[in-house]
Amino acid sequence: VYRLVKKTDNPDAEGVVILSTNLKTLEYLQVMEDDLKKPVLSTNQCMVWTACRRLGVRDPITGFGCLWQRSSTTNQQENSRSFESMK
Repeated sequence: VYRLVKKTDNPDAEGVVILSTNLKTLEYLQVMEDDLKKPVLSTNQCMVWTACRRLGVRDPITGFGCLWQRSSTTNQQENSRSFESMK
């Protein structure tokens, strides 16, 4: 996964999204972000993050990419804006 992301990265891209639920990515996300100097998100990571937020789990967790390191206050504000825009 790491080699594929590294090979296909575009320097002009602001981030990388890995759209696949059958790839093991969690243990590589932080390494890829550190190497590419941009956010790297995977489908599974985002699904678990969303489920945790909806269950009220908002503690920052290090080592699994920038999505998990953000403060709970920031996430709550962004979620409110996202949900409002869906209405």
